[in-house]
Amino acid sequence: FASCNGSRGQYPDPTPATRVQADEIRAAGQRRIEKIEADLAQQEHAMDFQMIQTQTRAAHERDQIILNRDRETQPLIAQEAAIQATAERESTRIDDDSADQLKRIDGPEADRVRADAISRKAEIERKRTEDVARLTSKRDHAEALAREKKASVDEREAKDLATLKNERENAGLKARADRLTVETDVSKKLNHVAEESQKRMKHTTDTTRTTP
Repeated sequence: FASCNGSRGQYPDPTPATRVQADEIRAAGQRRIEKIEADLAQQEHAMDFQMIQTQTRAAHERDQIILNRDRETQPLIAQEAAIQATAERESTRIDDDSADQLKRIDGPEADRVRADAISRKAEIERKRTEDVARLTSKRDHAEALAREKKASVDEREAKDLATLKNERENAGLKARADRLTVETDVSKKLNHVAEESQKRMKHTTDTTRTTP
């Protein structure tokens, strides 16, 4: 509240009483400003903490969702790998067995061995496809559920952060308005001091002129 013109421009007249009165008005205004700024800083600190907590909580929830998904899907992936390996191993064994038999036979018997091998391998492939599809369906369901839960967490986090950001901005605007109110009040009080000073000065001048 101090004037940039120095002490000469801070007071309507140089009398001690006027200086004390103006200084008290400015000091009271400064204390109010400092209180406003301290309150704002405290509010901003609290809201910054809440924002960090909101982000941390959401991150933990996402991690838990991923962990739960992996706990469900990783065994399914392992089962699928085992099914694929078993099907490949059985098909290879059928090929090896039929090839060994075909070394010793020919004609209709050889055709029968080939047809039997094809039929057995087709059954292995059918079962493999069916089992893999069942596991894939379970895995897809688990992953879709995880995505849905994660999207819900993301949406709630964004909403909470937006609310806190808005509250922070409103707190800043209120502090600006409160500071302006204080500055206006101080200015009015100083103007009143100046008006009273002018009245005293005019009275003093008039008294001097009328004194013989």
